[in-house]
Amino acid sequence: MTAIAPRILVADDDQALSRTLSWILKENGYEVQTVPGGEHLFEHLSAEPFDLLLLDIMMPKVDGLQLLQRVKSDPRFCHLPVLMISSMPPEEATVRSLGLGAADFIPKPFRVRELLARVKAHL
Repeated sequence: MTAIAPRILVADDDQALSRTLSWILKENGYEVQTVPGGEHLFEHLSAEPFDLLLLDIMMPKVDGLQLLQRVKSDPRFCHLPVLMISSMPPEEATVRSLGLGAADFIPKPFRVRELLARVKAHL
């Protein structure tokens, strides 16, 4: 019997970083989809179930913290663990993210082992 791989959605406007995150996560047994930026985040979340969301804070068209607030206030997604990722100063970003309901915060640039440990901890 094969276990079902946890499904992770990555929302980041940096396509190179999204590809890197996707590759790292897939290499470690996760099923990954990416959404460029956050404009279409809710379309992806509504289309199929995910076990975790990796969400960038600073994106040009949509603010990641506002998206986090919307995710957490939506009854369909409020229990979805959201890991915020950003190059913002970690103290400020962590406090703001956790205050809005994020499960965790990962600073950019991230360390791969730490990223994987944080993802695993919230699944």
